[in-house]
Amino acid sequence: MLLTRNQQCSETISVVYSLKYSLTNTNVEGEFFLAYTSEVSGYIKPINFTNTGFVSILAKTGKDNVYIVSQTYSSPCYLYLMILDISDTSTYSIKKHVKLGTTDFSQNLFSIQAFSDDYAVIFAKDTNDELQNIIIDSDGNDVWDTPKNQGIFLDLNTNFNNIQNKAIQIENINKYSIVTGDLSQDIFTIYTFQYNGNGEIQDICLKTYSNQFGSVGNYFFQGLEFGVINQDFLWVKGDNNNDSYKTVIFLANPLDCQVYRNPDDSSIQQYQLEHFSASHILHTYYSNQTVQMQLEEVSLEGQMKIAQTKVLVIGAGGIGAPALLHRYNR
Repeated sequence: MLLTRNQQCSETISVVYSLKYSLTNTNVEGEFFLAYTSEVSGYIKPINFTNTGFVSILAKTGKDNVYIVSQTYSSPCYLYLMILDISDTSTYSIKKHVKLGTTDFSQNLFSIQAFSDDYAVIFAKDTNDELQNIIIDSDGNDVWDTPKNQGIFLDLNTNFNNIQNKAIQIENINKYSIVTGDLSQDIFTIYTFQYNGNGEIQDICLKTYSNQFGSVGNYFFQGLEFGVINQDFLWVKGDNNNDSYKTVIFLANPLDCQVYRNPDDSSIQQYQLEHFSASHILHTYYSNQTVQMQLEEVSLEGQMKIAQTKVLVIGAGGIGAPALLHRYNR
């Protein structure tokens, strides 16, 4: 679905048991593309498709193409690719709609990134615990690299997660980062890669961290979110299950995948929001070496749940010791 900026406040989409959605920009300013799954949506599929039960979906935009990858719900969990041609800014057309091979993939453990040359790359963990890299060219042809026994998603113990495993470009450079986590355990992975053109990917760093946050209970990364601030910082959000799902934010360096730690005890520097839980990071702003993070939070005082918006201010405490300074009502 294509929506313009003016439609954002007026467009209503009716779904039943919605499971996943993904937003991406188009080549028209103020316009974006929304892909989502719904139990009752009339899914249009080629005649050779064997399944209509889709649960996971990701959309990314190249130059003249929008790439949508979806995954079936029940085993075998195949990946399907749809390519939309948006070269004509007044309309769009479906260029290709195919099943990507016959490989059974782990549920939701995949990511896609599209590039300005209209190539795209898919990273996906299969049920043999191998990482599949699939290169998609501008015409939709897919080339599968040799499966690898190390890479993003492979260190997660649970064979699925609920995270939107998107890649985010680092500001002003051709490098991209992905942060993902285990559904039920204190495990997360940071991966950064460089794009060299024509579908060629170069690994920059890969690091997995386990049991770094002490007594946070299960599902700390069930609602993991992350964002890239600049070449020195990315932020990651988890929710403390043992403390009413209070939101925890910490920082890492995207170029070496190292988290920032306290110099006294080497623990990960973190900021926990008091009285608010299961926050959603709406937007970040960067100015004068200060990052403001706008959050939507849910108050858990008593039985009342109140949606509010907060702003966290991250000051420039030095690359070795960034400081999370304070928060205030917006």
